Amino acid sequence: MAEASMADLHNLLAATAEAKRATAEAGQINVERISEINSSLEKLMLAQQEGTRTTSRMGTTLDRVLSTNTALDRSVADLRQSMERVVTRLTSVEAIAAKLSTNEQPSGRRSSHRIQGVGTGEDQTSGRTLIMASPSINFNQFLEKEKLKSNGSNFTDWFHHVRILLNGGNLQYVLDAPLGAPPAETESDEVKNVYETRKTRYSQVQCAILCSLEADLQKRFEHHDPYELVNELRTIFETHAVVECYEASKHFFSCMMEEGNSVSEHMVAMSGHAKKLSDLGIVIPNKLGINRVLQSLPPSYKNFVMNYNMQNMNKELPELFSMLKSAEIEIQKEHQVLMVNKTTSFKKQGKPKKGNVKK
Repeated sequence: MAEASMADLHNLLAATAEAKRATAEAGQINVERISEINSSLEKLMLAQQEGTRTTSRMGTTLDRVLSTNTALDRSVADLRQSMERVVTRLTSVEAIAAKLSTNEQPSGRRSSHRIQGVGTGEDQTSGRTLIMASPSINFNQFLEKEKLKSNGSNFTDWFHHVRILLNGGNLQYVLDAPLGAPPAETESDEVKNVYETRKTRYSQVQCAILCSLEADLQKRFEHHDPYELVNELRTIFETHAVVECYEASKHFFSCMMEEGNSVSEHMVAMSGHAKKLSDLGIVIPNKLGINRVLQSLPPSYKNFVMNYNMQNMNKELPELFSMLKSAEIEIQKEHQVLMVNKTTSFKKQGKPKKGNVKK
């Protein structure tokens, strides 16, 4: 019994020691977990504080943006008011200019003569009034047109646009006479002001014309007076345009399609000649173009031409081209059938009869 009691006591002591060790280990684990939780809480608090500071900075930035937008709105409103005042003043100035221009004769040749003759008081007044009455010109609309090519192929259209621009601004006198020499120092301020205004008009027209030229022509005529510039261009390109027009029309009216050639290639060639004439200012009417195409076809299209004229068709060139393509296919088929028939007939004629065979 005593030995059993001692064994139980040892077991109890061992269990007690084991329980103490387990309790110590659990306490250590809890301490470590608590330390980790505290560390996480500290990090979370730091992150919260940083977020608060960031939010504060964003709020400050937003306030600045709103303040800037308000200032911009005020600036835009002020600018709009200023523009309205400028438009109002320009409208009144244009009205006065229009009223003054109705009291003057706007003839290009006569106005140029008056502005040149600034020696007398009457001519001074007339010249000054005419220049001041010239309305503003929309150069942008002119510059949107096609530039004058270096080969002068579109000179006719370009010069027509220049005339329209200057007529609209009452500035046709710029092409009628050069600017002329400046007034002497002894002349009155009024005469000098008239010349300066006239010089400004010439400079504006010169810039507009230069901007409407291709780069090669710009470099060549950069320092030319607009009067001299336009006259030299006319001397160079009007004769050139006549020669080019003659050659282009010669090619267009002599172009013929050879038998067996492609209709597509022929139409492309004729379209190129017609486009060249159009670039030179000569527009071929649709009916004349149709007749020229029909006349240029080879004999194999004789029936097609006859049917087209007999039915009095009034087609556009693209429609005629489509009809010719269809006719080309039929003509090629007929040609193939004809060739087969000729070959068959030739074989029959060339085969000797049995009775005529020599033994």
